[in-house]
Amino acid sequence: MKKSKKTIHIKYQFIKKNFIVLFCSFVLPTLLLGMILVFLSWQKTTNEIQKRTENTLSLASGYLDGLHNNNQTVGLYLENSSLILGLNRMMSFKDISYTESVILKQFSLFINSVTNSSQNIDSLYIYIPNKLNRAYTSGRQFVFLNTLSDTEWVDRLTELEQDMAIELRQKKEYSFESPREILSVYNRFRMYAGGWVMNYSLSNITDYYDSLLSFPDQSIYLLDQEGNLLLQCDNSDNGGNGNNGNDKISSETLQALNDPGQDHIRIHNIPYTIKTEEYEPYHIKIITLLPQSTFYMTALENAYHMILLLMLILIMIIIMAYILSLNSYHQLHQVVEWFDQAEHHQALIPPGKKDMYSQILQNIIRIFLENDYLQVQLSERKYRQKAAELQALQYQINPHFLFNTLQTIHYEILDVTNGQPSKANLMIEWLSDLLRFALGSPDSKVTLQQEIDNCMKYVQIQQERYDNTFIIDWRIPTSLMSLEVPRLILQPMIENSIVHGLKYKENGKIRIQAIQKKAYVVFMIVDNGSGMAPDHLKKLSDELKNTRSGCASEHIGLQNCNDRLVLAYSEKSRVHVWSWDGKGMGVWFRVERHKEDYMRIVYYSE
Repeated sequence: MKKSKKTIHIKYQFIKKNFIVLFCSFVLPTLLLGMILVFLSWQKTTNEIQKRTENTLSLASGYLDGLHNNNQTVGLYLENSSLILGLNRMMSFKDISYTESVILKQFSLFINSVTNSSQNIDSLYIYIPNKLNRAYTSGRQFVFLNTLSDTEWVDRLTELEQDMAIELRQKKEYSFESPREILSVYNRFRMYAGGWVMNYSLSNITDYYDSLLSFPDQSIYLLDQEGNLLLQCDNSDNGGNGNNGNDKISSETLQALNDPGQDHIRIHNIPYTIKTEEYEPYHIKIITLLPQSTFYMTALENAYHMILLLMLILIMIIIMAYILSLNSYHQLHQVVEWFDQAEHHQALIPPGKKDMYSQILQNIIRIFLENDYLQVQLSERKYRQKAAELQALQYQINPHFLFNTLQTIHYEILDVTNGQPSKANLMIEWLSDLLRFALGSPDSKVTLQQEIDNCMKYVQIQQERYDNTFIIDWRIPTSLMSLEVPRLILQPMIENSIVHGLKYKENGKIRIQAIQKKAYVVFMIVDNGSGMAPDHLKKLSDELKNTRSGCASEHIGLQNCNDRLVLAYSEKSRVHVWSWDGKGMGVWFRVERHKEDYMRIVYYSE
């Protein structure tokens, strides 16, 4: 049947009207939302740049903290009257006694441990006025000043009026080599003449500061107390990285950097945003400059992507509006044809597609599933984000700093005891091993032998604390020593027995026994401590049944072991406890060996 012009005109009128309604219903809100998103994107970009700039200052200041900590470590060691007098004697006399040679060896070991602990440290000088005109250097120990190529530091140190000063200078170790730039920190002795100089490699410091630059043409400056330039790093395309030295910056720029209380400055007619932070220990001013054009370009770039995305959405809306209008017309036309066919007593033509209600139902189901999937993704993303934040906080702990600090305490104790090791030295060694073991990867497994060795060191420390008021009875077959177990799975159990069971009890005893079954290994740990009241035992059992409940518990070690075992293996590895008030306490669980074996740790009371 040929369609009439009137039918075609009605069709176009209907599609046009429906299209305009759908277009206005979607496009106008989308345009308004797009403008709001562009504005928010602009603000967000500006705030992110500000935060990243402030974070750059914070990281730069934190890096100086590391240098200052090295300097303080040396200062605490050197500010020892007997040590200074000994150094003065060794500088003043060519011949030294055997005792002085031993002291010199220990002193050199400490100096080498400090200078080798960080790549930033170039060298360490110590000078006490003496008649032989000698000094101590980290590389050559006691030397005559006339044999050194680098001697200007002596005059600077002896003329120092304040306790500390820092300057940029050039160092030439030997006459045949080219000079290199270093940052020298001068320190006076508080009670004696002389002092020490800590030299830092400027190239290593510059490399680190280069890594902090996040934006094009961003730069970092370090100025001393007098406003002199110590270091300059920039991220310009034609300037290279790591430009430093006073000849790299004009006097006009240096004067502008020293003007206080500015948020914006102009250098060579280019506006910059300036951020400043004062590092008090060295009286250093940390300055970062960022061209204002970077704010505009970054914000415009983000806005450009937002506008492009908005245009794509509008195009999709136009296409969808046209398709929906055409589909609506076809559906109404089908209804009209059905009425027309019914009026002319003709057989109704079945629709070629599914009816509208089934499509709506399918869309509702689809939307519901997509929304549920998005919710799962959102929850997973939040969990991963939280886990990443906790890991970042954990890695803020510097294991090398802890070990170096313990080593310094170790040497201080040896110095007090005239080089004779004591129980304190042994406890420091045990504690260092415990820290190294605990800072290992939490997801990695260890052998049972390694876990037992770590527990023994922990027990030795606790026995020293409580005057050996308890004993440990190990009953572990040697055939199980290669069995892999989760890291730190026994130590919290032993700690729980000591702290909650044997802390105030005499003749305390803990038995740790392993029994090998066909499909798993049973570990049994026995204590004859104070035990636990029935109501407290029930509360603890309920907490252990709720894995990762997040509830606060005084037995947090048991809760942690329970959660890790369930996550690593299965519900069959859950921790179970029992106790008798005044007699002891028991805890057990099992862990798989290979794929089907399990390990059960049992706490029980004799």
